[in-house]
Amino acid sequence: MQLTEKQSETLKQNNIESNHITREAICGALYQLMEKNAYEEITMTDIIRRSGVSRSAVYRNFKTKEEIIREIISNLLKKLDLYQYTTLFENWRFGFDYFLSNKKSLDLIVKAHMEHILFDKVNESLRYQKDAPDLVSAMNYGLVMNVMIYWTKCGMPGTAEEAAMRIVSSYKEISEYVIPQISNF
Repeated sequence: MQLTEKQSETLKQNNIESNHITREAICGALYQLMEKNAYEEITMTDIIRRSGVSRSAVYRNFKTKEEIIREIISNLLKKLDLYQYTTLFENWRFGFDYFLSNKKSLDLIVKAHMEHILFDKVNESLRYQKDAPDLVSAMNYGLVMNVMIYWTKCGMPGTAEEAAMRIVSSYKEISEYVIPQISNF
């Protein structure tokens, strides 16, 4: 029996949705397990049992736990646009607000010692060009991620606005030191 184009498209769409649901179940299972167990102690078998997804479906989507945590982090960062506001203060406040609203997830990532994956995922957006590397973006992304991870490890004290004010004040202090150095360059 030959499928019509419409039937074929519907089947394709259903497979995409089914795969998305499967991946969400797997990520959700790891996330739930990380709430109660050390990341290192969680096995793929634990994830399979918790997710309710077949072993073959899990391994068809993810080869390792790290691939699963990369997907969790990727989904977390999809909504983070560090340069959507016009002022330095607004950008930093947004970043702190975003991290604060995702505190539970970030705490689990830090507890699992997987912060490097946050850096990896953010750096994926950089363009790698041997003759013209974007060093400024790399510096800025690294700075932002390091500050956010450090703030997370400290328990996210204060408000997002207070944290942003501290960062902007630091920029001012740094610029007072750097500007004279640059003028002598």
